[in-house]
Order: sequence, then C-alpha cells, then structure tokens
Amino acid sequence: MTKIILVRHGHVEGISPERFRGRVDLTLTGEGRRQAAVTADRIHATWRPAAAFTSPLSRSRATAEAIA
Repeated sequence: MTKIILVRHGHVEGISPERFRGRVDLTLTGEGRRQAAVTADRIHATWRPAAAFTSPLSRSRATAEAIA
C-alpha cells in the first residue's frame, strides 16, 4: 500500500501568521532542527519512507533530510 504524509518545515525566524515569507529562503532555527528530528523519530518508529519530495528552499530541504 502506498503511504503519503505531508510535513511542514520546522521553525524559522520571521514566520508567523502576520508575516508570511513565501519564497524567502529562511533557514531552520535550532528549534526548527529539533522539531525536524522529533518528527523524523516519530515517523521512523513505524515506517521508513522510500522517497521524499520537497521545496528547494533550505528550511524544507533540511526538514526532509532529517526524515529521509
């Protein structure tokens, strides 16, 4: 069976409901890297992804790399 999960990138500075950044390439903060690692641990507890598809932005790539 094919399984698809959607994951939002970890925390970055300057992202809040009032300050949408779109294509600005902001990197993960320390908290964002921690969030990505925790998310990866939760996913890997029951499943190993065969592929990961992500935005080219640093914050998304770093989150996907933690999970892949």
